[in-house]
Amino acid sequence: MSSRYSVSIEGTELRDVDEVDRKKFTMYTLIVRVDGAAADDDASSCWTLSRRYSQFDALRVALLATSPASATGVPVFPPKVAFGNLAAAIVGNRRVGLEAWLNALLHH
Repeated sequence: MSSRYSVSIEGTELRDVDEVDRKKFTMYTLIVRVDGAAADDDASSCWTLSRRYSQFDALRVALLATSPASATGVPVFPPKVAFGNLAAAIVGNRRVGLEAWLNALLHH
């Protein structure tokens, strides 16, 4: 029986400047756990990592290119916005949407 995983986005952090385009951006801090593992279990049962929205979007594009069926049965990916992507409401909605999208992918 294979292990199943779950993702929770535990927080966000506004970063001042991107090295490439010199814009502010948000980092999303994820915790990936082996299902059934308690928060205080050893380090092999959970991982913490931080990623930008653009990195999740790049993952989505790569998955669709290699496996179009990966989009079947998963929630809609949180959309890009033209303005205000650092606003608390946008970041909060993205956080919820990204978490749902990632968990659906993991259990797909």
